[in-house]
Amino acid sequence: MKAALFSATILEYGGGLEKYLVETAANLSKNSEINVDVVTMDEAFMEKLVSALSIFYLKKINKSLSFKENTKDIQRRLGTANYYKENSIRNLRKRLNNYDVIYSKNELLESFLFKLLIRYGTVPPIVFGGHTALYYPNPASFHAKLHNYLYTGPVYKILASGVRKFHALNSEEEKLYKKLFPKREIRKIYNPFDMQAFASQAKENQYRLKLNQDAIKILWLGRLTEQKGIRSLATTIEQVNNELPNAKKEVSWSIAGDGEERVLVEGLANKFPNVHYLKHVEQKYTASVYSQHQIFLSTSRWEGYPYTLLEAMSLGLQIIAYDIPGPADILKSYQNGHLAKNQEEMVKLIIKALKNTRRATPKKEAQLSDVFKPTEIYNQLADLLHV
Repeated sequence: MKAALFSATILEYGGGLEKYLVETAANLSKNSEINVDVVTMDEAFMEKLVSALSIFYLKKINKSLSFKENTKDIQRRLGTANYYKENSIRNLRKRLNNYDVIYSKNELLESFLFKLLIRYGTVPPIVFGGHTALYYPNPASFHAKLHNYLYTGPVYKILASGVRKFHALNSEEEKLYKKLFPKREIRKIYNPFDMQAFASQAKENQYRLKLNQDAIKILWLGRLTEQKGIRSLATTIEQVNNELPNAKKEVSWSIAGDGEERVLVEGLANKFPNVHYLKHVEQKYTASVYSQHQIFLSTSRWEGYPYTLLEAMSLGLQIIAYDIPGPADILKSYQNGHLAKNQEEMVKLIIKALKNTRRATPKKEAQLSDVFKPTEIYNQLADLLHV
């Protein structure tokens, strides 16, 4: 069987979805019964998309933010899987017809392409992977509220009407898909992740940080966007720094990533001497960055099944995140994972964690359960692709 993993955005974008596509293609291609490639649109399409998003969000988005990973490194990580970029809808349709099944990102953009431009029925059966949350908890901005309206209403139901199966990444999303598409097959499959392999990268690809070795080091890593709760992060840092008398000497904050809210993070680093902005860190160095910290902080407002929490777990960090779908699924199996209901509780949990900096380890049952067994999950994904 031949399967295409499709996303309109290029793999060089370097986010969680791109990581998922690369690792899934590489691992499924090791199966003698299935060949998997990644197919995307090309850089010219990506530039047009960024320009369109700039208009939609009413602010200029730096196009350089779309090119964060090295193409040669991506091709190396793909192993025997191929990476194709198409420059037109016509060529994309032609490419996709070389496969038996298409696993696609689930966003409005992809559903629009399949419904109105490519057209369902002119390409092989399509499976949608729920890497974009259908519903954003506690939306603050107009665009987040608009997202909820579009994805949980008739618009998305119509655009995704030709999809054969849906892949949900967490329990809440599974319920939403079943409500929206009661006659379609819905499967909940967590993101596969090899903790041992990831932890080993910390020594193989070292990233040298100049941090205060006497301080307790807290890491935040992700794209600097509304979704990831950058404003919540800024408020949290200010409150912790103000509440603890010696915080600026005894606590060190590291922020890694890039995105539309970069100016806010740069301002934090200029304001507080114990805040360090690392900018974007390539995938191959992230394990090393985690290993140099004791606490991992996630301020995401919505998630699917975030790799960052799995990565932090594999290096034994204490983890603090908001109690939302995704993190709630992951941290229930981790003895040093803490969920906050709100901003106030987040600050309290951080202060409490600072008093207990013992390096955490995953529960034995979490390591042995199928939740964290990549082989089991890849088998589930291979089965999902049989339509």
